Amino acid sequence: MIMISRQSFYAWFLTTRPWNVLAMGLVVVVTRHWLGLPLESLGSLGAFGWIAVPMLVGAGGNLINDYFDIREDRINKPSKARVGRTVKRRVVLVSHWGLNFVALLWSGWLSADVGHSWPLVLMGANTLALYFYSPKLKSRGAWGNLTVSASVASLLVWSALPLFHGELSIWEIPSGFWSLTALIGTLNMFREWVKDIQDLQGDRVAGHLTLAAKMSATQIRWTKPAVACLVAFAGGCWVYSTDGIGLHLGLWAVLSAGVIRESIIPQKQNLSAWLKASMAALICFLI
Repeated sequence: MIMISRQSFYAWFLTTRPWNVLAMGLVVVVTRHWLGLPLESLGSLGAFGWIAVPMLVGAGGNLINDYFDIREDRINKPSKARVGRTVKRRVVLVSHWGLNFVALLWSGWLSADVGHSWPLVLMGANTLALYFYSPKLKSRGAWGNLTVSASVASLLVWSALPLFHGELSIWEIPSGFWSLTALIGTLNMFREWVKDIQDLQGDRVAGHLTLAAKMSATQIRWTKPAVACLVAFAGGCWVYSTDGIGLHLGLWAVLSAGVIRESIIPQKQNLSAWLKASMAALICFLI
């Protein structure tokens, strides 16, 4: 039997990245509201899985990522490297599989409820992708970044799965849904690449050949602002197409200016935070 102290439990809880996990649930709620799906139905135990399942998978993915990244985390972020110190590795591994087991059972329940297997298939794919990210995919250039970004973008697809069956038709999904899904995935891939740039020292020690590790300093210096301008323009087009000229477009312009500025100044370390704020803003625009 695995025993865990209060201090270890708190460290384990922080390792799940609770604020990120909570944000995942909020993304599902807001997207469902935008798609016209009733939020009242989420009050039942089964239907609440539409919110809870991606949160469980996300928490499990965060745990297993830190389980595999012990060496590089102790270099890149020593104050946050808890696995193997305040949290036992076997606790992390067991809780990872426990959370995913519950999530897969719950997604199977949801699949039966909506009459198709997509909830179980999508969450099963995300579980496997997040498990293999650190030990396999992270060292394969852009594939690691693409895997995490696809998992993030799949939150929107997950939110729309009830439209595949029932009273509403999938053709009633707002026209900007798929473009928003692609935009969120692109922004997150940019952010994952930026985080890899910041973590180059530890990743190289661990032998991770990330996309950032394969690029020269000159390539990184010129690519960051170029990609920042592209995503700023794409996001502006999406906001304009859904809201026209107004407060949302003005806020996006401010965020885009911050992203571009942070991408140009080499010593700045806040670009990841600006990109995260930009993704959050796009979701908030759906309210």
